[in-house]
Amino acid sequence: MPKVESTVIKFEILSQPSVEVADEITWRKIIRSAFTYRRKTLANAIHLGDFAHLPLTKICAIIQSVGINPRSRGETLSLKEFRDLSQAFSGYPEQ
Repeated sequence: MPKVESTVIKFEILSQPSVEVADEITWRKIIRSAFTYRRKTLANAIHLGDFAHLPLTKICAIIQSVGINPRSRGETLSLKEFRDLSQAFSGYPEQ
């Protein structure tokens, strides 16, 4: 017999989102960048993603402005921290 382990996962649909975001497009871009380049620091991942037009020093300053360490990784952030990041980056459209 093969050695196989199984797990059952139950998903519950929330009546309201866990966090409210003002700019969903930027929120998705930040999350996509953080997890596409998950072996990179948060600042480098965002820089390699949709915000490559911004200098890395500016990206670090924006991340620090919301109280997050630019050297952290995306998987360590909460939904609220992603919301705060997306609000901070929403003033810098893609160029």
